[in-house]
Amino acid sequence: MKNSNVSISASVSEAYLARLAADSGAGVITVPYNLPDAAAAAAYCRARGAKLIADFPDFVSDGELTVVLNRLIRAAKAGFAGAALNDLGLITAAKELLPDFPIFAGSAFNVHNLFGAIELKKLGVCCVSCSDILSDEELQVIYDLGGLDVETISDFEPREESSGTGSVYQRRTVADSLDARARAAALSRPKVKAVPRPKYRGGTYNPPEEKPFGHAGPPQLTISLNSASQLTSAVSRSGPKVLYIPYALILENKQTLAGIWQNSEVCAILPNTIRDSELPALNRDLQELQSLHVTSAALGNIGHIAIAKRFGFDIRASDGFNVCNTESIRRLADYGFKSCVLGRGTGGLSRDELRKLGKYIDTELVPPRGSRTADYPQSGLSALHLEFRRESEKECLEAINLAMFSPRARRDAVS
Repeated sequence: MKNSNVSISASVSEAYLARLAADSGAGVITVPYNLPDAAAAAAYCRARGAKLIADFPDFVSDGELTVVLNRLIRAAKAGFAGAALNDLGLITAAKELLPDFPIFAGSAFNVHNLFGAIELKKLGVCCVSCSDILSDEELQVIYDLGGLDVETISDFEPREESSGTGSVYQRRTVADSLDARARAAALSRPKVKAVPRPKYRGGTYNPPEEKPFGHAGPPQLTISLNSASQLTSAVSRSGPKVLYIPYALILENKQTLAGIWQNSEVCAILPNTIRDSELPALNRDLQELQSLHVTSAALGNIGHIAIAKRFGFDIRASDGFNVCNTESIRRLADYGFKSCVLGRGTGGLSRDELRKLGKYIDTELVPPRGSRTADYPQSGLSALHLEFRRESEKECLEAINLAMFSPRARRDAVS
């Protein structure tokens, strides 16, 4: 590594722990967005050269978006140095509302390659939280070429100070170096230079006036398969609109898959993590997928968009994007996504909330077990998405038939 500009960050739950972290030399301190007496805590941290960052929830529904944005304004007025956001739509709305307020991309974005950092930089993010699997060299590349600050969990033994109900965990933020000597210096170096109170200017957030309703009538069905025994013509003929299959499974079963192309669209699921060093091998695999007439790819990370588009794949967003509000769907539409699977948190939304989501692209829902497409009339959802792990072909067919079997058809069958 080239230089030695490294600081330590801490994630804590209470104000007194934030003060303890600042006294211990932490440069960035993340706290809950609704921290009591936040202004005093922010001032205390600034005086000791530390930045206090407001951490916002991962799941923000349409009904909560206005409340969260108001909280964001309050955080800026209280003297927070920025906000950690984990929602694509919330970042978009936040940059419209507070153009100059620093935004940190939270760990839910799981940045693990340069493409992810670049895409978040385009959104106005100033710092990304990278996957802890990355080497120092990989982090250096993201920092050098991504144009923003980088944070990751430290690989050295964290120092923990417990007091009452919480703990201070030391983490590292990457600036120019990650060598052990620099980390030790960052831990021991006293903070004497105060951080100025951040300035911000207000912008205007304009929510969509009219939201696309989406699919008319009951949703269709899409399924994801994860074992070779599930790749049968019977499963593909049972009615799913799209078969989501891990790309490696497709390549391992090319002959088996030859009989199911005509029945459903086959969408290749890309890996959850694609490091820069893995791109050459992945590129060869994607070229082979093209030769098999696979035309679409399912992505779960913002850093995979450019990779899939390079090969001309139609792109579909998996639940890895944690889509739970209209703004996120609208942003995915801007990227050119063909569809999205709603995030797990949307399982708590009511049928009315699901119906009111703006569906700028086809929108799929992973439903509770035993749900039927007929249970979601006029929801605007394009499909229910069933996930199969180790189920047999028979179990898959039974679940598909149940999901597509309407109550009326059931009564007719019985009579």
